[in-house]
Amino acid sequence: ASALLRASAAAAQAAKPGQGAWLRTPEGVLPAHLVTPADARDLARLRAAVRREGDGLGGGDYELEAARALRRSRFAIPIDHSVVDARAVALDAMSAGAWLSREGIESPLVRWFVEYSLRDDYGTGLEDTSAWAAVHYFAARDTDARLEAPDGNGWLVKHLTSALGASRVRTGSLVFRVQPVRASGPGGSGEEVVGADSIAAAVSARGGPGAAAGEAASAGQGQAADARAASGALVSYLDTATGQVTTIRARRVIYAAPRFGAKHVIPGYAPDWLGNFTYAPWVVASVHLRRPPRAGKGEGRAPACDSVIYNGPGGAAAGEGGGALGYTLTAVQQARAVTAQQGWLSRGLGALRSLLWPQASAIPSPAGEGPAVLTYYTALSELAPPDARQWLLRQPWSYWRDRVLAELEVAHADIRALALRVDVMVLAHAMVRPSPGFIWGDARRRAREPLLGVVHWAHSDMSGVSLVEEAFAWGSRAAEAVLLDLTGSTARAGLF
Repeated sequence: ASALLRASAAAAQAAKPGQGAWLRTPEGVLPAHLVTPADARDLARLRAAVRREGDGLGGGDYELEAARALRRSRFAIPIDHSVVDARAVALDAMSAGAWLSREGIESPLVRWFVEYSLRDDYGTGLEDTSAWAAVHYFAARDTDARLEAPDGNGWLVKHLTSALGASRVRTGSLVFRVQPVRASGPGGSGEEVVGADSIAAAVSARGGPGAAAGEAASAGQGQAADARAASGALVSYLDTATGQVTTIRARRVIYAAPRFGAKHVIPGYAPDWLGNFTYAPWVVASVHLRRPPRAGKGEGRAPACDSVIYNGPGGAAAGEGGGALGYTLTAVQQARAVTAQQGWLSRGLGALRSLLWPQASAIPSPAGEGPAVLTYYTALSELAPPDARQWLLRQPWSYWRDRVLAELEVAHADIRALALRVDVMVLAHAMVRPSPGFIWGDARRRAREPLLGVVHWAHSDMSGVSLVEEAFAWGSRAAEAVLLDLTGSTARAGLF
C-alpha cells in the first residue's frame, strides 16, 4: 500500500494543475453534439480559471515563477499538503457558483458539468460547495490512470487485514462507548473513568484563533495536564452475532469513524465547532439484472464503467433531492479490471499487483449475456441535509424502486423487463460536505487535536472531502502519532 501511494504521489507531483485529460476532453460526461460555440468558450474559460488558480496567478498580484518556487501545489492530495495563504482562504469562503459567475462562466451546460462533478464527489451543489474545493476537484487530478478491481477497495482491505493476521482483527464488533481513564488512588495505583463533565471542559478549553493569548496559553496548559493524567480508555463493543457486550482496556484509541457520531460514543464529547461538520445524504440502489442492458436508442455502444444520464428527466420530482448521478455495471468493471492489469499497472507496478491482487489473472472476461448488477447512486443535494434526512425517513422501498427504474429507463428501455430485484441502501450521512469556509476554517483545524492525549482521530471527513487518499493520510498520521507516543519511535514511511 505504501509503494502504491508513493507512486501515486510521484505521478501527481510530476503533473501540472488542471491538465487532466478529462478536463481537456469532457465528452465523457458532456454530450458533444449539444456543445454550442458559447458552451465551448465557457469550457475554455473554466480550463483557464482552474489553471490560474493552480498556478497562483491573477490580477497581476501573483507571479508564476514565485508560485513554482514554493515547490508545493496549491491544490494537493492530501489536502493539507496544499499551499494555504490569503488567496486560498478567500477562495474557500466563496461558493462554487459565485466563483463561476466571477469568472464569467454562465453556460447552463458547463455549470451543469461542474455541478455534476461536485455532486458526484462531494454530494453538494454549486451554492453549497467551497470554491476552493471545486477548483481542487479539477486542479488536483492530473492523471487518468486507474486502479480497479471487481470487488472495489475490498481487495486492498483483504491484503491489509491478512498482513495483520485474523487474531488481531475483530469484525462484527460494534463499538458503542469509549471512556478515557486516568490514574487514581494512592500513588496512582488505580484508574477512574474521566467523567463527561471533565471531557466537555477539556474540549471547550481549546483556544480558537480569536482567543486572547493568555486564554489560549491557559487552555493549552490545562489540556496538557489532562493528557498526562489520561492513561488509556475503556472500549465497549457489541458482538453483532452473539449479542455479547465486551469491554477492553486500551492504551490508546484511534477513532476512524465519521466525527458526527463521536458525541454518541464518547460521553461529554460535544465541541461547539462540531456543528460545522455537515454530511451529504446519498442513496445507492443495486438492480439485479438477467443480463446487461442494451445500449440506449441511437447510442450504438454498450454502457460504460460509470455511466451518466445528461440532464435526464428521470423519476425525481422537484423537492426530492435531485436526479440520479450515474450508475455502474459490474460486467463492465470486471472487464476494465482485466484491462487495468494488462496496462499501466502491469508496466509500472507489476510486482505490487502480484503481491496485493494475485487473483487478477484468474478473472475471466464477462460473457456479456449473463446476470449483472447495475448500481445506481445519487446525492440529495437539492435539499438541506437535515430536511433530506427527514424526507428519507418517510420514503418506502417501493418509492425508490419506482424512481430508480424510471430514471434508468431514460437510457435503457428494457430495464424493467431485465430487473429481478432492487436493493436500496439509504446513507443519511454518506460523506462530509466541503461547504464554503470549511476547508480552511477553524473547525477542521481543531478536529485533529487528540482527546486527552488518548483518543486520536482518523477519517477522511477531517479533510473536508471524502477521498480514499485522505483516509489513508489520516490513518497514517494517527498510527504514527500513537507509535511515537507509546514507543518513542515511528515506522514513518515519509508519505504524509
